[in-house]
Amino acid sequence: MQPEDLKTVVVTLGLLAEIEGKLTGLYRECGKATGDANYWNAIAVQETEHARNLKEMARLIRETNGTGFEKSRDFPAGALRSFAQYIDDSLGHVLNGNRKGIELYQLARTIEKAVLDQRYPDIIRTDNQDYNRLMERTIRETEQHLKMLEERIAKFAN
Repeated sequence: MQPEDLKTVVVTLGLLAEIEGKLTGLYRECGKATGDANYWNAIAVQETEHARNLKEMARLIRETNGTGFEKSRDFPAGALRSFAQYIDDSLGHVLNGNRKGIELYQLARTIEKAVLDQRYPDIIRTDNQDYNRLMERTIRETEQHLKMLEERIAKFAN
């Protein structure tokens, strides 16, 4: 991996980790706002893990100076910062009581879909098993979050 690509990838993974960390806080507040803390905290704990996973992936790349890793897709840092700001703004709405009940589950569903749509796995191509294991776990759990949220929203509809 070229040095400029190495830097870009590490920054991108750092921004993605920051986003996952922000989701932890948002989901904890959703738990307080809905009175469904156990449900939301289960997701929040995994978001914290996702942030750790992304930081560990960045460490694996830095530790090898990118050897064995190939940057396969750009993630515009500005878009990621805008997404992080959207999460911050959403947290403000939750704290102010502007979003309640089913709206919080719908908000989280929208965010989880957006995370999956960002296609994290497309950032890097590698045979590094540790990196791939962390990425696969993060994506699998995000897909589970989306499914959980869709099921909860469906219960509101009944």
